[in-house]
Amino acid sequence: MRITPWMAAVAAMGLIMSCHKDDDNDEKPQQGIFYGNKVNVGNGIARSFISHTDDHDQMELGITLSASALQGLSANEQEFELDMPKEAAGLTPFDHIALGWMSHGHPDPVYHLPHFDIHFYMISKAEQETISPDKPEMGLLPDLKFLPPEYINPDLTGVPKMGRHWVDPTGPEFQPGGKFTTAFLMGTYNRKVVFWEPMITREYLTTKPDTVMAIPQPPAFQQKSHYPTRYEIRFDQQKQEYRILMSGFEHR
Repeated sequence: MRITPWMAAVAAMGLIMSCHKDDDNDEKPQQGIFYGNKVNVGNGIARSFISHTDDHDQMELGITLSASALQGLSANEQEFELDMPKEAAGLTPFDHIALGWMSHGHPDPVYHLPHFDIHFYMISKAEQETISPDKPEMGLLPDLKFLPPEYINPDLTGVPKMGRHWVDPTGPEFQPGGKFTTAFLMGTYNRKVVFWEPMITREYLTTKPDTVMAIPQPPAFQQKSHYPTRYEIRFDQQKQEYRILMSGFEHR
């Protein structure tokens, strides 16, 4: 997420506020854990994964990031494209993943720390490439029932190849004395919700967290699929890797 002045407005507002199958399909998806392509990040690697059983509520979708990936990171912003495992096709509304390294954070008083963005896109790569602030589609918002009620959209101009970002101003980072460690955003373009996005600071990852958080849920969804209700950050001591994932999938 490359966002500049609008985050200051959000900060002020926060202080003021101090393989998918339909359920009726008998065909069962392949079980197990499956990985996407490996991508070099820092001194380590990242890759996508999906893990599931016959029960979709046991499914997990996310990325792994080796501990060594936190070292040797570029001083400049970077984005890494992570293809979804082929076994994930159709199981969720997510099409592909973009892992961003924001070396200097954003120039605002909230998300200014170095951090990772993980965009889980609900559109194709080809459609993502067409997103532009210069197009009228950037200003076309979806029905607000497709976004969590508490989310707001201070990103009035939008970001190329991403869209307009929506944030939760009730999050701890917006409260007096609060600090950004991790957050969960959503994005829109051309009347559609086009991505869900966890953000995590590098500093927070170095604490090797074991965190489970609820994902704010919209009252309605634009396409039928299995959607996650939880967001988790784990550290596997044996494998020396982070697992940043979404879980608790429900058919909506």
